[in-house]
Amino acid sequence: DGWLYALHVHLTHPAIGAAWLEAAGLAPRICWLVAHHQSTQVDAPDPDAGDLLAALQWADGIN
Repeated sequence: DGWLYALHVHLTHPAIGAAWLEAAGLAPRICWLVAHHQSTQVDAPDPDAGDLLAALQWADGIN
């Protein structure tokens, strides 16, 4: 079903994207940002990561 696949992608794309980036050797912080970009409550590993996540979420929201 098309709607079921769309729901699956919506729910899992942050984890899938982060796994692909990790497999490609990107920095752990980038993988963390992608993995959490749709999360509303996150304990950031450091203040800079929290600021970067907020910026990514803002940019994702206008896309």
